[in-house]
Amino acid sequence: MTLDDIKTTAEIIALVAAAVFFVYKLVDGWGLVNLSIELKADRKVGAESDAIAVVLKLDKGDRGSIELQTVELKCKAGDNPPDIVRILLHYPLKLRTSTGLRDEETRVDWDAIDNDRPPIHLPPGESTQYSHIFRVPSGTPCSVEAIVVGKRPVSTRRGQWRASVAVL
Repeated sequence: MTLDDIKTTAEIIALVAAAVFFVYKLVDGWGLVNLSIELKADRKVGAESDAIAVVLKLDKGDRGSIELQTVELKCKAGDNPPDIVRILLHYPLKLRTSTGLRDEETRVDWDAIDNDRPPIHLPPGESTQYSHIFRVPSGTPCSVEAIVVGKRPVSTRRGQWRASVAVL
């Protein structure tokens, strides 16, 4: 066996090892978005109906950013139809500039969606939370579910994350 044969064999082993490493990383979820969600619900008892205060916390892991496309909450109380709330659309709110008492101000137009602005991104290490209050019949057990849909900014594949909690 010559020195060239040893070199060729070492190169082949190195290429195969690199290929195995990258296949393992892909199967292991290296290219996926790591996002943790936490759902909490608290009931405040009222005379005729109860209020369910829901908080959904999103914690972005250390790999890549996520483009949030939709965040929805669903509350199901007994036999009643579910109450579904879309918290976040994938289009940010429109900004408007108005002239007021102070020169010019830029404000958010809460009722308008701006299709020209980029989607909301959550970079690595960031966290955010969304909340909503549901009204349910007094004393009725409820289930609250959350779904988050998003994707990596450079990808076309969407991912979804879900959480649920029972409220007695």
